[in-house]
Amino acid sequence: MRNSGFLCLVLCSLLLCSGCTPNALYRKNFSLCQADKEDCSSNSVIHYAQGSAREFYLGFTEFDDQGQAYTREQAENLIQTYTELAGDEDIILSVFIHGWHHTAKAGDSNIESYQKLLGDIAANENAMAPLLNRKPRKVLGVYLGWRGESLTTPVIHHLTFWDRKKVAHEVGLQGVTEVLVKLEQIVNVQNTRTPLHDSRMVSIGHSFGGAVLFTSLQQLMVDRFFDSRPGKSFQGDARGFGDLVLLINPAFEAMRYSTLFDIAQDQCRRYFSSQMPRLLILTSEGDDATGTAFPAGRFFSTLFESHKHLSRYECADGKAQVRKIRESSADRIAVGHFTPFHSHVMKPQDKAIAGDTMAQLLKLQLQWQAQDNKSTLDFSTVKLTHLGKTTSFNPYLNVYVDKKIIPDHNNIWGESLTQFIQEMVLVTTNNEATMRAGLTPAATQP
Repeated sequence: MRNSGFLCLVLCSLLLCSGCTPNALYRKNFSLCQADKEDCSSNSVIHYAQGSAREFYLGFTEFDDQGQAYTREQAENLIQTYTELAGDEDIILSVFIHGWHHTAKAGDSNIESYQKLLGDIAANENAMAPLLNRKPRKVLGVYLGWRGESLTTPVIHHLTFWDRKKVAHEVGLQGVTEVLVKLEQIVNVQNTRTPLHDSRMVSIGHSFGGAVLFTSLQQLMVDRFFDSRPGKSFQGDARGFGDLVLLINPAFEAMRYSTLFDIAQDQCRRYFSSQMPRLLILTSEGDDATGTAFPAGRFFSTLFESHKHLSRYECADGKAQVRKIRESSADRIAVGHFTPFHSHVMKPQDKAIAGDTMAQLLKLQLQWQAQDNKSTLDFSTVKLTHLGKTTSFNPYLNVYVDKKIIPDHNNIWGESLTQFIQEMVLVTTNNEATMRAGLTPAATQP
C-alpha cells in the first residue's frame, strides 16, 4: 500500500512537471534586430517600422522566480542600447510588466498587444510634434518578463494563484527596481541637457505584473512624495516614478496601498493645479479574478492573522472626515475592489468625441487644471468622474471601471481603454510642452 501511494505521488509529480513552464531565458540574442528584415523571436532589442510614423523600439529584460535577472548582460545591454539611442534626442520610454499566465516568449498575446500600443503612441507623437515646435520623440518600449506561468496543464494551471502571487512580490522586491531606476536615469539625464529637453517615462503593470511594479516602487514613491533631500522646501508638486505609473486590474491587496493613500489624504492636504497624476489604478467591475477569486484566496492565507479597525480621512466637500475601515477587509480585498480607497469611476462616453488629437489634449489639460472633487474629465471614449472622497489633484487615482470598457481580468486591450491610455500618456508627457508653446484649443483650429 505504501509503495502504491509513493508511486501515485511520483506519477502526479511527473504529470505536473510535464506541464511546467521552462525556468529559462527566452531572449538570448542581445543584438539589435530589425523586425522588417529579420526573425527577431529570440532578440532582446527589436526595431519596428523603421522610417514610418509608427516607428518604435522594444527591449526585453527577464527575471527568474527569485527576482534575479537571468543574466545581467541582457539588462545591461538594453540600458546601454537605449542610452545610445537617446543620444541628444528626446524620448518617450514605456515599460510594461505582464501578469499571470504570460511570459517573454515570442508570440505571447501581451507582447503583440503592447507592440500595437507603442506604435499608436509613436503615431500620436509624430502627429503632434510639429504643433509643439519640436522633433518627434523616439518611442522606446521595455517588456519586463518573469515566469508568470509555472504550469501549462489546462485547468491545473489555475491552481498556481498563491505561488505566482508570492513570486510576483519576490520579483518586485529584488532586481526589478534596479532596472527601472536605471531606465528612469536615461530620461532624467536627457532632461538635464541644454537646450531644454522633454523626455518622459510611463510604466504599466497588469494583474500580478501590477503587483511586481507596485512592490518594486512603493517605498521609492513614499520617499518621492515627501522628497526629503537637503535644501528641499515644503512647496512643490508631489513627485512619483517617471511621469506615470499605471496599474491595470492589479492583483494585490488594498492593505499594500494604504500607506500611499494615507499620505496623500492626510488632513485632506491640498495640491497645486500643476500637480499631475503619478499613480493610476484601473480595475474592472467585471474582473472576477481580483474581485472574487482573489479575496477567497486571501481569506485562507490570512485566516490566523489579527486585524483591527483603522481610521482614515475622507475629504467630502473639502472637509476632513474620519471614516472607519476594516483592516481585515483591506488585507483580503484587491486594491481596485476596495470601495473606501476608490477615488474615481470610469464610464463610456455616451458618444465618442471625435476631432483633432491636439485639441483633445489641450481640452483635457484645461479640464485637469480646473478640476474640483466633483469634476468629470472627458476623454475621447471614456469619462473619468471624481467621487468627491479625495482632494482635487490628488496624485494617486484608484478608479473603478465599467465592464463595457474593461470586460474582465485579461481583456485589457480594447479600443476604449487603449485610447484612454494613449491620451493619458499624452496629458502626462506633454503638459509642459503645450504650456511653453502657448497653445490653446482655439489655436489648433484651422
